[in-house]
Amino acid sequence: VFDSTLAAGSHQLGLQADALTLGGTVSGSGTVSLAPSLATTTIGLAGGAGTYQLSQTTLSRLTGFSTLAIGRSDGSGDIRVGHLVLSMDTALQSGSGTIHLDGSVNSAAGTHHDLTVHSAALTRVGGAVGNSTALGTLTIGGNVQLGHALVSTTTAQHYGGSVTLAGDTTLQAGAIDVAGALALGANDLTLHTDALALGAARSGRGPPRLG
Repeated sequence: VFDSTLAAGSHQLGLQADALTLGGTVSGSGTVSLAPSLATTTIGLAGGAGTYQLSQTTLSRLTGFSTLAIGRSDGSGDIRVGHLVLSMDTALQSGSGTIHLDGSVNSAAGTHHDLTVHSAALTRVGGAVGNSTALGTLTIGGNVQLGHALVSTTTAQHYGGSVTLAGDTTLQAGAIDVAGALALGANDLTLHTDALALGAARSGRGPPRLG
């Protein structure tokens, strides 16, 4: 528990605990990392379900940092995201747990922050990304499932694994690349982009619609 302000300067700051409460502002210009003590602990962000809770209020107390990193590279617990607003470039990671973007994810008003997500298991995008304020770049390192989603970024979207649609989906970005297979199933995929790169086969009904 930090009841007062904490200034990290240009140093990297790592906070690992069973629970985190910030009573004051935590500032810095480097990277701040937040993670549970145990690799098996589930994480809940901005209203998402999980044992290790990080509310939007707690995240908003972090100011000035270049990047916020949440999770553990060896983590096996799932990460669930409620309705998240990015106040800086953010990275979510789990070794073998699934990462669920259940609610909306937006950049703070007047900004276009980047979001990087990596799980060796799966990332599920169930809510809209960038529907109010577009992100800068979205990078998802592993396999992803997109369900009834709008994903909007100003610069690019990088999908490092396979992409499977669980519902009609719209992607809009300056450039979109999918390294793995693209499985549409019975769903519609609409793409608004100036550059599209598909690294593997596409399956499902009809080609993606380019808008």
